[in-house]
Amino acid sequence: MYLRSRRCPVAVLAVVTECVESEEQRDWLLVRGVHIGQGYLYSEALPLAQFAQRYLPQSWISLSFPYFL
Repeated sequence: MYLRSRRCPVAVLAVVTECVESEEQRDWLLVRGVHIGQGYLYSEALPLAQFAQRYLPQSWISLSFPYFL
């Protein structure tokens, strides 16, 4: 879901939902146009180093996070 402001019609805001914990919640949000979310349905909370290893390309990790690994 993207929202436009009447005061600033050029700006576009993306709606990000939190606490998505079930497929039912996800489906409800998708029907309403919300396509970005986070919560236990997708992943438990992760320490930064584990997040980097799981979701970032290896080349980024060695350049950006050497002090965390």
